[in-house]
Amino acid sequence: MIICHSNRYIFIHIHKTGGSSVEIALERSLQWQDVMLGSTSFGEQANRHFSQRFGITKHSSISDIYALRASTNLRTYQVLSVVRHPLHRAVSLFNFMAGIIEQIGLITKLTPSELRQRRASLSADHRQLSWPSSIAYLESEGNFDAFVHNPNLDRARAFCSQYSQLSINEKLVDKLTVLRTEELAGDRAKACLEAFTGASTPIPHANRSNKIMLKPDIVSNKARIALESRFLVDYNTFGYA
Repeated sequence: MIICHSNRYIFIHIHKTGGSSVEIALERSLQWQDVMLGSTSFGEQANRHFSQRFGITKHSSISDIYALRASTNLRTYQVLSVVRHPLHRAVSLFNFMAGIIEQIGLITKLTPSELRQRRASLSADHRQLSWPSSIAYLESEGNFDAFVHNPNLDRARAFCSQYSQLSINEKLVDKLTVLRTEELAGDRAKACLEAFTGASTPIPHANRSNKIMLKPDIVSNKARIALESRFLVDYNTFGYA
């Protein structure tokens, strides 16, 4: 998440959309008074501080930011974000969690089943195990159909609709510019970031999933239908219908 006072814009980083790549690109033009949470080592340190002190994080929604006490002026800023095909985003989250669980398993020398059984006691040292999406992944035992139907995802911000992250009172905010993940390597994204920063801004490919267990083209029809129902507003609003 970025609050850029120098160029008067807010960047909303929605989970698993390529937001880290965009933030790293935008970071080069930030000034000392600007705020960036996440995506870089400095941003991660700032994220911990702002989370504890002000209750906002690298994945805060626009409504979270507007709720800040000093938010009146922020409502005049441009808003930028990146969205992704809901199916691809869900698969990316699933693969990301597979990588997290595999990494913790290597550290603890425990199988996913053992991690599931001992999750509560291990969460103090491995906070990722307390994430709703981690719990959903462990309980689904690596099955994507079970994962997308797991009730723990109902409280996971990573599985909220993208529309909800960019709206106030169920209406998209004014002055909003939305890029799609599949556009990030193209000319429109480069031109968009240049318009926000006033400078040429190449976009890297950051925060790739280390574990690829599943690809979108082999997702079952049952899971596709569930995702289309759950994220219908994203399909319709962002051109994925």
